[in-house]
Amino acid sequence: MQNKGFYFLIVLLISFLCLTAQESNRLDSLLLEAKKKNIDSVQVDVLNAIASEYSNSDLDKVKVFADSALKIAEKINYYQGQVKSHFNIGNRYYIKGEFSLTLKSYLKALSILEKINDKEGIANAFMGIGNIHAIQKDNKKAIEYQVKSLAIRIEINDSMGIAASYNNIGSIYMEMKDFDKALYYNLKS
Repeated sequence: MQNKGFYFLIVLLISFLCLTAQESNRLDSLLLEAKKKNIDSVQVDVLNAIASEYSNSDLDKVKVFADSALKIAEKINYYQGQVKSHFNIGNRYYIKGEFSLTLKSYLKALSILEKINDKEGIANAFMGIGNIHAIQKDNKKAIEYQVKSLAIRIEINDSMGIAASYNNIGSIYMEMKDFDKALYYNLKS
C-alpha cells in the first residue's frame, strides 16, 4: 500500500515538473517573438502575453512589458491591445494590494471597451471594478457594478458569466450580513 502512495507522489512531481517546463517554454517562445520588434498588433499581443506570464513571478517585468504593449497599441490604435495592457497593469496593482491604482487601470480599460462596444469586455470590466469596490468595502458601488455586469451577461446570454455575477452579488450581500439577499443570489448562481 505504501508503494502506491510513493508512486502517486512521483507521478505528481513529474507532472508538476512537466507543467513548469511547458510554462517556461511558452515564456521562452514569447520572449523570442518579442525580439522581432515589429510595430503591429501581433507584437502588442506578444508583449501582453509576456506580461501575463510574469504576473505570478516578477511584477516589475509585468510593468515593463505591459507598458511597452500599451505604448505600441496606442500608437497603432489597437484598442483590444490597449484594453489587455490596462488589465495587465491593473492586475499588477491588484497583486501588490494597490487597489485604487487597480481601479484606475480597470476604468481606463472600461472606457476603451465602451468606445468599441465590446459587450463581453464591458461585462468583465464591470465585474472587476465591482470586485475592487467590494475589497475596499464600498459595497454599494460593488453591487452597482456587479448588477451592471449581470445585465450585460443576461443580454449576451453568457451563462457562466451570469452565474459568476449572481455569486459575486450574493457574496457582497453576505459580507453585508444581508443573509436573505445573499441566499437569493447564491441560489440563482
